[in-house]
Amino acid sequence: MLKYVLLKNHLTKGDEKYVALVTNTGTKNLDDILEMMIDEGTGLTRPQALAYFERLMQSISFWLSKGYAVSTPLVKFKASITGKFYEEYDLFDPERHQVRLRSTPGSRFNDLLELIKPERVRISDQSPEVTNFIDVCSNTNNEQISSGGIAMVRGTQLAFDKDDQAQGIFLQPVDESEPEVRIETYAKILPKEVHLQLPAIAAGEYVCTVRTRGKNGKELCTGSLKTTLTTAA
Repeated sequence: MLKYVLLKNHLTKGDEKYVALVTNTGTKNLDDILEMMIDEGTGLTRPQALAYFERLMQSISFWLSKGYAVSTPLVKFKASITGKFYEEYDLFDPERHQVRLRSTPGSRFNDLLELIKPERVRISDQSPEVTNFIDVCSNTNNEQISSGGIAMVRGTQLAFDKDDQAQGIFLQPVDESEPEVRIETYAKILPKEVHLQLPAIAAGEYVCTVRTRGKNGKELCTGSLKTTLTTAA
């Protein structure tokens, strides 16, 4: 079941007044996947499953490093270059340009989309409310994100367990083909204010989202800033 909430869209004046924000049930990591692979009856041991996975990663990395796109039933990868080139003979400059990897689901997941059943849920009274994203480096409020800089998020019911990968502060790209960014480094986590260190972030528009757990420790509660934030190239 794919749970989502509806948030008012303050960025449009048309009929599209609300947008859907998915509230993931949780996150499964490599250990969870390996445990399922070696489940009783599969005939696989954990070392074997891990070895297969590692060899797959090595093979994909090899072909990507040689400039190839990689297409598998699981996932498709291709590299791209971001940044500005100012003339026809301009060369790649690591200070102005970056190599990015883009991925899309492979063919094995085409039928899976029909099996995922969306369910709208109400925003819990325990949900965090995000009112301000203060970017310290640019000295702006609810406007910019400085890649690698320092920021403060203000609101209510913001406190979370940073060691729980499902909780925390996330930057969700408006371009849904890009992966969301989870903030990993925090200096202070309080119910009304969080101080954080931003990682390197690709240029684009993002929505700042805070995810916490309800009083029962199970329900995932979500709150998002009502305006988008921009990172310059």
